[in-house]
Amino acid sequence: TKVRRGERIVSLFQTGPGQGAGDGGATDLAKALLECHTKSNAEGFVSLRLRGHQVGDEGAAQLAKAVENGGSKKLHTLDVSGDRISDF
Repeated sequence: TKVRRGERIVSLFQTGPGQGAGDGGATDLAKALLECHTKSNAEGFVSLRLRGHQVGDEGAAQLAKAVENGGSKKLHTLDVSGDRISDF
C-alpha cells in the first residue's frame, strides 16, 4: 500500500499475553474512522492492524458499522486476525 501525505498506518502491538485494544479500543478506532470521513481535510487511516488484540464481537461490529457508513474511504487494510470474533 502506498501511503500518501496525511494518511496513517496504525499498527497496535500487544505488550503482553491477554492484553490489547479490546472492544473499547476497536470502538474508539471506529469513531476515528467515521470522524475522518466527515471532515473533508482530515487525515485518513489506510491500514489498521489489530491482530491478536482481544477484539470481540462488539468491537468488530463497531468497526464494520464504521466501514459500512463510509469510514473506509481511504482504508485498504483492516486486520483483525487472531482476535476473539465469533463465526456467524
